[in-house]
Amino acid sequence: ADCGANGYVVLGRVPLKPLGITAATQKTHRLGASVTETAGRYSGEVTIDGRRIWSGRIDAKLISSINGPVGIRSDNGSFIFKLFVSDAGSSSK
Repeated sequence: ADCGANGYVVLGRVPLKPLGITAATQKTHRLGASVTETAGRYSGEVTIDGRRIWSGRIDAKLISSINGPVGIRSDNGSFIFKLFVSDAGSSSK
C-alpha cells in the first residue's frame, strides 16, 4: 500500500552518480546512518561503503517527536536489507 511521503523531512541531498553508485552497476553497497546527541544538540552522519557522504546538524524539534520503530523507506527499487539498530538505552539514537 502506498503510504505517501507525509512526515518526511529532507536533511540534505547527495548526488550519487559522482560516487559511481547507480542501479545499473548492480553492485552491493553498505549504507550506514547514525544520530548522536551531545548536550541537547543532535548531529547525523550518512555513509556509503564506509565513506561519509553527508553529515550535519539536526534540529532537536525533528528528533523529539519521533516515536516508533526504525525502518527503511524504499521506493521504486528491489532491495535486500540487513537492518541493525542500537539499543535505545545506548548513547546513539
